[in-house]
Amino acid sequence: MYVLLPVVLAIWGTIGWKIYVGLKDQDEHTGATQIEKPIAIDQVDAARLPIVANYRDPFLDGAVTHANTGQTGMPKPKAVVAPVVTVKAPVETPLHWPEISYSGLIKRNGEEKVVGFLNVDGQSHFVKPGDKAGAVTVLKLWKDSIQLSWNKQVRVVRK
Repeated sequence: MYVLLPVVLAIWGTIGWKIYVGLKDQDEHTGATQIEKPIAIDQVDAARLPIVANYRDPFLDGAVTHANTGQTGMPKPKAVVAPVVTVKAPVETPLHWPEISYSGLIKRNGEEKVVGFLNVDGQSHFVKPGDKAGAVTVLKLWKDSIQLSWNKQVRVVRK
């Protein structure tokens, strides 16, 4: 056990020494040079600093050379002009369903006939499948909902 203590201290000492030396060297090598006179961005000559984009094209598997400049880089995209086609959409008047509430249905024991209670725009109606109640037509009746049609649209209304 007494042998392990010096071994552990030696390992941690070595790690600490390497970190210290690494940080010390980094400070010496990264000394920033100070610019004596600041340069405005509009004073930089853009022609002196060309952008050379002669990297490998991942799609063509090689560098691209521009025909007009002889420089390598990405080619300029060609403008594609599509003809303008004007299409007028048909103007549809918004369809507003009447205000509908369904109260339920009545069915006698042993009979197949059912009658539903339907309220359309404030008017109460006793309806069965195929009946018209106001502007809507009753298609199907269930205990908790009713299927209606109006202006070629079908909707299910729940209690």
